[in-house]
Amino acid sequence: MIQKKNVNTNTNTKKKLTNLCENCHAKILDFKKNYCEQCYNVYKMQLSELKKENERINNEKKQISEENEKLQNEKNILVQKLKEKDNELQKMKIQLEITNKQSEQYKKEKDTLTQKISNLEQEREEQKINAEKFEKQFSSRYDLVKAENFYDIIAGIDSIKNIEKGWKIRFSDLGEQLYKKNEGKDCIKIGVVGNGNKGKSFLLNKLSNFDLPVSTTIRTEGLSLKYPDLTKEKLKNIILLDSAGTETPLTLTDEEVNQSFEKKNYFDIIEELAKDKTITELFLQNIIITTADLLILVVGILTYSEQKLLNRVKKELKKSDKKTKKLYIIHNLQTFTKIEQVEKYISEQLMHSATFQLKKRNQTLIKKEENEDSENHYFYEEEVREKNVENDFPIYHLIMANDLSKAGEYYNQFVIIFLRNEITSCTNLKPFDIIKEIKTKFCSISTQILDNIEVNENNIEVIEDKDDTRRINRIIKLKNNLGEQKELVLKKCLVDELGFSNFSGTSYEPKFRYYVKEDKLIIDIEVPGLKKCENLVEEVGENYQFTFTGIKEIKTETTEKQQYFSNIIVGEFKLIFYLKISDFSLRNKVSNEFKYEKGIFTIPFDLNNQKKQPTQFIID
Repeated sequence: MIQKKNVNTNTNTKKKLTNLCENCHAKILDFKKNYCEQCYNVYKMQLSELKKENERINNEKKQISEENEKLQNEKNILVQKLKEKDNELQKMKIQLEITNKQSEQYKKEKDTLTQKISNLEQEREEQKINAEKFEKQFSSRYDLVKAENFYDIIAGIDSIKNIEKGWKIRFSDLGEQLYKKNEGKDCIKIGVVGNGNKGKSFLLNKLSNFDLPVSTTIRTEGLSLKYPDLTKEKLKNIILLDSAGTETPLTLTDEEVNQSFEKKNYFDIIEELAKDKTITELFLQNIIITTADLLILVVGILTYSEQKLLNRVKKELKKSDKKTKKLYIIHNLQTFTKIEQVEKYISEQLMHSATFQLKKRNQTLIKKEENEDSENHYFYEEEVREKNVENDFPIYHLIMANDLSKAGEYYNQFVIIFLRNEITSCTNLKPFDIIKEIKTKFCSISTQILDNIEVNENNIEVIEDKDDTRRINRIIKLKNNLGEQKELVLKKCLVDELGFSNFSGTSYEPKFRYYVKEDKLIIDIEVPGLKKCENLVEEVGENYQFTFTGIKEIKTETTEKQQYFSNIIVGEFKLIFYLKISDFSLRNKVSNEFKYEKGIFTIPFDLNNQKKQPTQFIID
């Protein structure tokens, strides 16, 4: 390749003078040229090759540039895909974390459920063992025994109307001896009321250490009485009063059905049965409520029906003339086996009952064993919701649970100890004769429940009756000296929304009101067509009993051809109501003044007048 040599400018003139080739230094004929022909051709050829090489290089550069651009595009695409993969990976990591957390939660839930299943299986085994114990202890005897084997005396009051045929008072083998032994002695009467199958007999069993019937196959009959031996508990002269539970179904034998349908239709029979059953239950409750020194109401998981029963028991106890009044309400939660279940029921339901308000009270239960610690237990005292108002008497609420469970061990023992302590504090004791009590109570309420007659003790007889076992039983029945009336007619008994009972008969029952004005008690009685009215005021316990009797008469002139219809009730009437002596301080029980205007009979009682004479008012 021809390389151009560097020649100093000073030598240019000399070269041109010599005319030599700058590359090979050969002589050149043409002085205008710097190279010889041979070098010039070589140079041209080299120059051509360089151009080609340069073009090739430029092409290669272009091709490389294009490839670089393509690779850059591919790189960008790969980078974008890599970013997407990174995002997916990040999402997968987050999802994995969530899945791990859920897995841990599921694992915890699984462990919890496994533990619950284990506890339930353990509890099931315990209940199975307890059930076997219970079956061995009770079931074999309950298949054979009768109520007479548990109670000392049973008053078979299954129907108020059956007093016409006679209520049979049955005695057990020792019942007659215990009855005579306790005759005339002051005693502590423990009475239990409540709906059927709520645990009344079970509670009495615990209190008395006797096996009273707790099976649903054996029902307590009428009014049943037991004389328990509690000398070990230092308790003497105790009488337990139990009654047939309320809210049990109506029953009728085939013979009764055949006899009844000959005279009445189906609905009349059912109505009469329901009326008789309701009044009989109220009568039995009234005996226990007004005579028991320790009154216990047993309820289950509280229902509206039991709230009404509670209201009725409170009202009857308030009306009674007992000097000492207390009410103990036992919430027997037979299906509750855990303490937590009981506490939840108390906090969520009992404490929010609409019919009462409870305040928690603390009492320490001292264990008998020296190595056992004392336990704090709670009972609840009922309070009035209104401010600055107190209950007329103390009302206590106590809790019991399934007797064969841990909850039962905790609650039931305390309830029994609490009630036994309350038994020892009973005062104002009186003797109790079940036969006399039944007679007295029936006579006192006969005007309220019977529509056609009024019964006094002279109309009731007690006769002796020997059974197959030579026991001398008693029969309480009506004498045949009540006139021509062949069958007792019961009033209708209406139980309102609050559980209060009201009786209404087929005879006229006047409406009335009373109020105090200018130191006088004013009584207005609505009696259109009044012909005659007599009044009597008596003191009955803590109340005044006002009795108004009279005749309502409305004359109607009709002829034989006229069609005549009337549902106006006329004839004799009797109005009885009670007012508390403490509310009115009524001193004068007789009034000589009256006014009859526009069908309203008004009679004032002067609170300061001391005159006492019978009063009769004749309306012209």
